[in-house]
Amino acid sequence: MVQGSEHFKQVQQQVSSALKQGVKRVRSKMNSLQAQMGSTEKCEEIQKQADLVTANIYRWQPGQQQLEVEDWDTGKNISIPLATGKSAVEVAEGLYKQARKRRRAGDQISPLLEKAQADLAYLEEVNDSFQAVTDYEDVDDLITLKGIQEELVGGKYMRAPADASLADKGRAKGKKAIKRAGATALQGFRKYSSPSDIQVLVGRNNKQNDELTNRVAKAGDVWMHARGCPGAHVLLRASTSNSEVQASDLQFAADLAAWYSKKKAEGKCPVIMASPTDIKKPKGAAPGQVMVKKETTMLGRPDDSVPAQQERV
Repeated sequence: MVQGSEHFKQVQQQVSSALKQGVKRVRSKMNSLQAQMGSTEKCEEIQKQADLVTANIYRWQPGQQQLEVEDWDTGKNISIPLATGKSAVEVAEGLYKQARKRRRAGDQISPLLEKAQADLAYLEEVNDSFQAVTDYEDVDDLITLKGIQEELVGGKYMRAPADASLADKGRAKGKKAIKRAGATALQGFRKYSSPSDIQVLVGRNNKQNDELTNRVAKAGDVWMHARGCPGAHVLLRASTSNSEVQASDLQFAADLAAWYSKKKAEGKCPVIMASPTDIKKPKGAAPGQVMVKKETTMLGRPDDSVPAQQERV
C-alpha cells in the first residue's frame, strides 16, 4: 500500500503536469483566436474604403487602377486600389462584402475568445491553490491535493487516475457513515479559532470552497470572501458556538480571507461578508463560484492574520 507522503508526491506530479498542459493548450487557443480577431478588426477600415469609393464613383474612369479620394477623418488625399477590369461600383460592392464577412467572423470569434480567457483565469486560480499545497504534513494535505485532482478530472483537464473508481466507492461509504452519524466531515479545511474561540474554516481549493459554502455553512454563520479577486471561502462558524460574535472575531476572519486571496500582498483588501442563506450557486457554475444576494463589506488586513504572524516568527 502506498504511504501518504508517496501518494502525495504521485498526485502532485500528475496535477502539476495537467495544469501545465492545460494552461499551454488554452494559451495556444487564445493566441490563435486573437490573431483571427486582429484580422476581423480590419472590417471597419474596409467598410470605410467602400464608403469612400461609393462617395467618389463620379471620379472613376474605365481602366483606372486606383482612385484618388479625400479621407474624411484626416482631410488628406489617399489612393484606393481598383481591381483590373472592375468598375468602381463593383469594387465598392466587393469591399462591403469583405467587411460583412469579417464582421460575422468577429461575432463568432469574440465569445470563443472570452471563453478561453475565462478558462485561463480559472486554471490560474486552480494553480494558486495547487502551489499552496507544497509539502505533505498530514492527511489534510493529501485530501486537498486530491480535491484539486478531482476538479481537473471533472473539468476534463486530465484523465481520472487508475484508482479513481475505488476512491469513489470509498468516498461514498464515508459519506454514508457520516450521514448515519449525523456529523459533517471537516477534513482538508484550514482550521482556526477566533478571539472568542469560534471555529473558522478556510477552503483550500475550489472543491472545498463548494463544500464549505454549500454543505458546512449554516444559518447564523458568517461567510467571507475577498472582493473582486480569486480567494478562499472563509466561514466563521457562529452557529456551533455559545459565544456571541464580536467585532474582533469578524476582523480575525476577514484578515484570513484577505491573506488567502490574490490581494494578499497589497496590505489591505475589501472582504465580502454575508449570511450563508444569502449565497447561491448558479446552475452550471464552475467549482467555487457562487452568487451573493445580500452582503456587507469590511476591510481585511492580510498582514494581521494568524498565518502572516506565524511566518514572521
